[in-house]
Amino acid sequence: MSMKKYFTTFITGLALTLSVVLSVPNTAFAGWTSGGFSIPYTVTAPIAPTVTISADPVSVTSGSPSYLTWSSTNATSCTASNGWSGSKATSGTNVSTGALTSTTTFTIACTGPGGTSAPASATVTVSAVPLATVSISVDNASVTSGQSTTIRWYPVNASSCTASGDWSGSKSTSNGSQSTGALTSSKTYTITCKNSANVDSAPASATVTVSAVPQATVSISVDNASVTSGQSTTIRWYPVNASSCTASGGWSGSKSTSNGSESTGALTSSKTYTIICKNSANVDSAPASATVTVTGGLTPSVTLYADPAGPVAYNSQFALWWSTANVTSCTANNVDVSWTGNKTTAGGGQMVVATATKTYAIDCTGPNGPASASATVAVTGGPVTASISVSPTSVASGGSSTITWSSTNATSCTGSGHWSGSKTLSGSGGTGVLTSSPTYTLTCTGPGGSASASATVTVSNAPTVTLSASPTNVSAGNYSTLTWSSTNATSCTASNYWSGSKPLSGSGYTQTLYENSSFTLTCSGPGGTASATAVVTVEEEEQPQPYLYMSASPVSIGSGSSSTLYWSSENVTSCTASGDWSGSKVVNGSQTTGAVTSNKTYTLTCTGPYGTVNSSALVNVITQPPLVNIYASPSDIASGEETVVVYNTQYATSCTGSGGGAGWDGTRSAYGDALSFFPYATKTFTITCTGPSGSTMASAAVIVDGKPLGTKPVFVEF
Repeated sequence: MSMKKYFTTFITGLALTLSVVLSVPNTAFAGWTSGGFSIPYTVTAPIAPTVTISADPVSVTSGSPSYLTWSSTNATSCTASNGWSGSKATSGTNVSTGALTSTTTFTIACTGPGGTSAPASATVTVSAVPLATVSISVDNASVTSGQSTTIRWYPVNASSCTASGDWSGSKSTSNGSQSTGALTSSKTYTITCKNSANVDSAPASATVTVSAVPQATVSISVDNASVTSGQSTTIRWYPVNASSCTASGGWSGSKSTSNGSESTGALTSSKTYTIICKNSANVDSAPASATVTVTGGLTPSVTLYADPAGPVAYNSQFALWWSTANVTSCTANNVDVSWTGNKTTAGGGQMVVATATKTYAIDCTGPNGPASASATVAVTGGPVTASISVSPTSVASGGSSTITWSSTNATSCTGSGHWSGSKTLSGSGGTGVLTSSPTYTLTCTGPGGSASASATVTVSNAPTVTLSASPTNVSAGNYSTLTWSSTNATSCTASNYWSGSKPLSGSGYTQTLYENSSFTLTCSGPGGTASATAVVTVEEEEQPQPYLYMSASPVSIGSGSSSTLYWSSENVTSCTASGDWSGSKVVNGSQTTGAVTSNKTYTLTCTGPYGTVNSSALVNVITQPPLVNIYASPSDIASGEETVVVYNTQYATSCTGSGGGAGWDGTRSAYGDALSFFPYATKTFTITCTGPSGSTMASAAVIVDGKPLGTKPVFVEF
């Protein structure tokens, strides 16, 4: 007997139905009829595993991590691919991706008794760390010595900022300000900032020029330069650059440092009013004076005579007599120890010892002016005196001076030292050319003895000066060090490639050099002037070319919105805007466009020592909502079969997916994308895109029919 069994199975979801057909020949089994029968038999199949994965956040800046979370069902193991690898647990929460530097997709697939799941993916979009920029300014770029100003700096995308030049230390990464304090010399303040990736910005600098304190000046006037006795007038003074003013002469005390006036009060005698002002460095102005002449009233007078009138013998006595009228004070001229100090205004007499021929004087003052009188008394005999002087007392080598001499009670005089021979009792004469410091001595002799006197002319040697540069050869853009010294000098002045007053000796850096440069130093002293020159040769090298980059963010905006312009440059000193903006700009910076209603082109031209460069940024004004197109291919699939969802956009700045689950829902590229999915149920993939002028939503449905993936007859023979 032969018998065949045929089994046909059909997978219907999770159950297996087995049908058995038996066919037996009638001749072999009498009484049986041919035909068949079915034996229903259900086998439960293992369930296919599933897995989902997500990233948080889905967008990071370069160098930052994201965190992955995944879960699975009906799985015993999972394997990672693409942006990660290796075996993974069947679930995980907040697992770090590590620092990311480019956009990365993390894929996972899980395996169980029911097979391997469709892979699930999560993409993390990585954007570059923006460059840091910084600009700096000072409230006043030029101040007077002793004044201060405020430094202000403006960082963008900065995580740290550091000062250098004439300030130092860490500075705020947001807009900041700081006082310079009192300044006595010019200063340059530099600041450099780093972004979160530790990349330096271009340095920004601002210079404060400090000028010397201006000299104080003052002028003075009186409303009436001549008044009658008993009248008054007004004094007026006009200071400039003054911090204090002081009166003297006919008035006294501190006076206003701004324009002022003051009454003289009733005047009975002529007066002179003087004023001197100081600047903030305590340096005096030239004095200014104004005189008021008083007329009218009784005229003052004084007489003086000697008794006997002379000549008188040495060491004998004589009387001085004086009388006055209309005076209020009288003073002797201090020509003798016995003729000094204030004298009575009522007149009188005084005995004086004759020691030498002298002129005795008395000066008196009254309500209507001064009066003076004098009397000369010749004295015979007495001690011999000699005097000698030179003018000038100091000369340069090769110069000359004048000798002046006199004597009393002498009958002869003789020169010694640098001159010789008999000399007159008084006289003057030239020294001739001098190359060393001579001393001239005069000795005079008479009946009363002898006397000597000396005078010296100081002869100053010519100054010397040395100046050197190290190194004497530099490459363009570098500097050298100058060293100098001098002798017999009182001042030194620089010229050519440096300038200003310099100390008598010292050293210092040159400025940055780009061409052959000569440095001259001229020093002066009592003996004349001398100069020295040092030359620094600048070797040719490739010159730093100017560089400029400019951008706008965002590039596309809605009508009436604004964008921000960013620019950075190297090897430039000034920048000028053109096109749809204008004016001078800092060499590195940013600026908002303000409200824009049409397409704009912003151009920046920057100039440096070795050329000019320009760059432009376009800002497009979008007046319509985004255009969005989405479709799935294929759109009708079996459960678990692959479909590709494709979308394209125009005028969009951001897009968000929804309805598609993991790998679709959340932030999507604003420029379009194509993504693969393996859905087990019908889904509608929706994309919503936003642009400067609104939002647009579009959807694509993926129909998953009831026919499972891989449905087909299975024939089993046994």
